[in-house]
Amino acid sequence: MTMFPTPSDPPSGQNGHGSAPADVDADRVVIQQGGAQNVRANHVEIRQGGAAMITAEDVHVHEGGVALALANQAVLQNTQAAVIAARNLQAEATRSVLLLAGRVEGNVSTVISAPVALAAGATAGAILGLIFGLLSLLKRKV
Repeated sequence: MTMFPTPSDPPSGQNGHGSAPADVDADRVVIQQGGAQNVRANHVEIRQGGAAMITAEDVHVHEGGVALALANQAVLQNTQAAVIAARNLQAEATRSVLLLAGRVEGNVSTVISAPVALAAGATAGAILGLIFGLLSLLKRKV
């Protein structure tokens, strides 16, 4: 694993056994063939690695995986992600479960996009409203 945080901000959580640090908090983070749990930085670049959670201004992931990415600008290439929330997303050969983005360029396959999530929430709310309304009417008659 190669990780390059800025010298003034060493990663915390390193256990000395070569495993990924729990938290990385720096101005710029580069992870190559490794990973981290929580990464907070202005710029994050991951190549053939991953992170559980990334919070950054700019995120670049090439051939990696991310559970949750929160960014203003995100560039993802051949990446798997559970949740991507970005103002601007450029992607190529990327898959996600939930995608929330203001602007998307490129090839992203996603299970749930913002419009689908809104429609599913509205439908579930309407169904639950009908069920509870009917139960309330039945209780009044009994």
